[in-house]
Amino acid sequence: MAAAALQIACALLYANLGEWLMHKYLLHGLGKNPGSIWAYHWYEHHRVCAEHGMLDPATAV
Repeated sequence: MAAAALQIACALLYANLGEWLMHKYLLHGLGKNPGSIWAYHWYEHHRVCAEHGMLDPATAV
């Protein structure tokens, strides 16, 4: 039982770390370049979030 809980905790940490790294380096790093495929995040998503109190209505669940 403890092994399963540890595996779940490690999986959650791994997934969150991966998401954070992709967000930081792909969406913010490469996204600053207007010619990049990731530029939508920097130039579109951040503008919409700023206009709606840091929430993007397109991605709200």
